[in-house]
Amino acid sequence: MRNIQVSLGDLFLDKKKSHLDFQCGLKFIIQKNKNEIIRDLEVSLYQNGRFLRKMIQAQSSINAEEVFQYGDNGIYSFLIEPQTIKRFDLLFILGRKDLNENFDTIKIGYYNVKDEHVEYLLDKVNGDWNLGENPIDNDWKLLV
Repeated sequence: MRNIQVSLGDLFLDKKKSHLDFQCGLKFIIQKNKNEIIRDLEVSLYQNGRFLRKMIQAQSSINAEEVFQYGDNGIYSFLIEPQTIKRFDLLFILGRKDLNENFDTIKIGYYNVKDEHVEYLLDKVNGDWNLGENPIDNDWKLLV
């Protein structure tokens, strides 16, 4: 059995309103005796069911001269060993110049071991470019 959970964290616009940041945590709970592969984890934005754009995977950030790595040392593909629990912090960004329209849905997707694209609804939001900080329910949400 496998279990993938996500903690949604925050969706916020920087002070200059030039880019959108989406922070979340991802937890894998693998209870079977084989490796799990999650390849190219992505976050996509939608408006009224219409795909708009994928957000960009941030590898790291610098805060007070401290470097923080996201994903698995900056990589958004994961090989999870049998009988383990792993947690990763993720950061997705999108510049306003790359999407100058509102969105109402955030989805997370990846490619599985069979090279099939799998996508799950994360949340419905008011994705207005005037939003400021918009905390999303940060309880762990079961995906699979």
